[in-house]
Amino acid sequence: MAILAALIVVVGFGPSYYFKELTDARELRLSVHFHGLVFSAWIILFIVQAFLVRTGNVSFHRKLGVFGVVIAAALVIVGTTVLTARVQTHFYPPWLLAISGVDMIMFTAFFVLAIYRRTSSDIHKRLMLLTTLTILSAAVLRWPMLRPMFGSLDTLTTGTIWMYIGADIPLLAGVVYDQIIHGKVNKAYIWGGAALVASQVLRIAFYQSESWGALTEAYIRITT
Repeated sequence: MAILAALIVVVGFGPSYYFKELTDARELRLSVHFHGLVFSAWIILFIVQAFLVRTGNVSFHRKLGVFGVVIAAALVIVGTTVLTARVQTHFYPPWLLAISGVDMIMFTAFFVLAIYRRTSSDIHKRLMLLTTLTILSAAVLRWPMLRPMFGSLDTLTTGTIWMYIGADIPLLAGVVYDQIIHGKVNKAYIWGGAALVASQVLRIAFYQSESWGALTEAYIRITT
């Protein structure tokens, strides 16, 4: 699942970030590089932590978990700061606050729950996967086949639906794996997955509404 999440990220950010020297992508600001570094560090750490547990090195996994707390805190701070700044300067459309802003809230909630349930390995690792899924939508949004949909208001909602479907691929794979291997789906996937999908459905339903627009304008005024 960790490798699958990494592949989703690379497909999305490869042309504009990881392999930008091979494309005609524009130059990026230092803040964007720092943003990319922190988010990439989370994906790499997720893979390393999964590998450590799989190879039985649980002791080092737990020690490295302290570093994970630092990266998670930095990810939320940097992600929220960059998003807010770019919406304020009209570089990003205001509706993106409903997408990425709520992603930061969901990331924090799942991460805190994962740390709280760290002694229950089956629940902990699934909550960590759900934590990671909350930040995949930004990568899926940049998949070549989806990007054109976000350039038109007529296809914006359709693009957003497919974006969430793409980001939820590891969740679906995890549910299927649980059912086949264990004969039942772990409750972390049932409740956590339901909460994640519900948040996505609500965002699709309300991100272009007048009430959300008013909330976004209020947020921008307060943070400017």
